[in-house]
Amino acid sequence: MDALQGKIAIITGAGSGIGRASAIRFAAEGAQLVLGDMAESVHETAKMIGDAATSMQMDAGEESDVAAIVKRALDIYGRIDIAFANAGISGGMEGIFDNTVENFTEVLRVNLIGPWLMVKHAGKAMVDAGNGGSIILTASVAGIRSGAGARLIRRAKRASSIWPRSVHSK
Repeated sequence: MDALQGKIAIITGAGSGIGRASAIRFAAEGAQLVLGDMAESVHETAKMIGDAATSMQMDAGEESDVAAIVKRALDIYGRIDIAFANAGISGGMEGIFDNTVENFTEVLRVNLIGPWLMVKHAGKAMVDAGNGGSIILTASVAGIRSGAGARLIRRAKRASSIWPRSVHSK
């Protein structure tokens, strides 16, 4: 199991769920990891993995935090091969009539702007290094099917599954 041997990966949302499972698998495949999450449990994930992982608490929808995790990966390893923008929030199950602009804005900030920030910062680091890399954005069936998941996450995930198709560096 060495499909990612020698690869450097950033994973956000690594404190639980898909992010934690992905971090464990990436490490098992030989990757060195920089893990981020708002929750303190991101440090538990890193401890589970051992020397192949470092962690930091960060907000995936905050540009300074995304820039910081990218900088941390570059400072430790000198490059980034994989950036996995996995962090996300549901926003609850309230319908549009019962929800607030503030709640919807927060869902968009984390679930839509967060991945965009990862593409912006990690993508630039990959382009500047001249080696390319892979950027993975977690989407959801909630973005393509009505009734799947929390209502606000459906809107944000739909948007986050469309815009990456047209991303380019110029």
